[in-house]
Amino acid sequence: MLKHYQRDSAVIIVSGLVAIIYNSWPLGYILNNPVAHHQLASELEAAGQPYNWFFVCCDLITCLLLLYLALRYWQRRPATYKNGALNAVIFGLALFGVFTAVSALTPLSCQINDLRCGAHASQILALHNLTGGVASFGLFISLSGTWLFSIERPLTPATVFIRLVTTLWCLSGIAYLFFTVINQYMQLVQDVFLILSGIGVIAICLPYYKLITSDQTDNIQGAKISTQ
Repeated sequence: MLKHYQRDSAVIIVSGLVAIIYNSWPLGYILNNPVAHHQLASELEAAGQPYNWFFVCCDLITCLLLLYLALRYWQRRPATYKNGALNAVIFGLALFGVFTAVSALTPLSCQINDLRCGAHASQILALHNLTGGVASFGLFISLSGTWLFSIERPLTPATVFIRLVTTLWCLSGIAYLFFTVINQYMQLVQDVFLILSGIGVIAICLPYYKLITSDQTDNIQGAKISTQ
């Protein structure tokens, strides 16, 4: 029982670490202030920038932690939950992690002193941004799977948290796409999107994992009652 509790706690702790490490960009105001003030967060990883290796390493660590979470869900899933919602959560976490790493390892192809870096069509369709988009799509898949799972459950603080974070994350993603097209407020909107992405991982793991645990406990108790 103690080992089971420790594994549950590890998932919650790791999800919190993901939220923090994935949002390493505020350290840019200390390590690379000019870029942090005037450019998008991904440009802190551009070749030749001070401490770019640090921000790349943070994304690589994020990838490893997300793969750990996906593995824990895969190992934990009982036979009754081998359905589309849980598989979506696992696949989405893995996709988010892998393509976060790929995006970090894909260099930006624009000049860092170009104030419109990231806004040109050639940059929007560049490999770095495309892989970043796939990573975000992975998080969307995982959040959607969590939402679908919560629909079948009573309205509790856990299910409300899942739905609220998912809604805010989707709205921030739409806002980011819109402001990217008009090339305004991109940095601010991206910061909000990144923060909500980190919180999104917590929203997937904290309520969802506890809901699975709760259902498993109910099933075990129900089985015991039926055998008495």
